[in-house]
Amino acid sequence: MAYIKPQDLTPDQMLKVRDTSRQALAKAVKILGSKTKVAEAIDVSPEILHSWMAKSNCGISPRYVIPLEEATKGKVTRYELRSDIYIIDE
Repeated sequence: MAYIKPQDLTPDQMLKVRDTSRQALAKAVKILGSKTKVAEAIDVSPEILHSWMAKSNCGISPRYVIPLEEATKGKVTRYELRSDIYIIDE
C-alpha cells in the first residue's frame, strides 16, 4: 500500500480526495443515522465532524479512519475516507 504526501498532490487530486471523503462521511451519516451518532461512534465533537464535512482540505483526520470504518461495519471504507493515504493497488 502506497502513501502520497499531501504536498505531492495536485490541486485537482486534492479536490478529488476531499470530495470523496465528504461523500464517504455523508454515507456514514446515512448508515449510522445522524451526524451526532457518527461523532459519538468515533469519539469526536459534532463540530469537528462538521468541519471535516464542510471545509477540510482532505476530510477526516487519519486517526479516525479505521474507527469509522469499524463503526459502519465496513460499509464505509478507509479507501473512501482517505484515498490519499489508503490506496488500492491495482
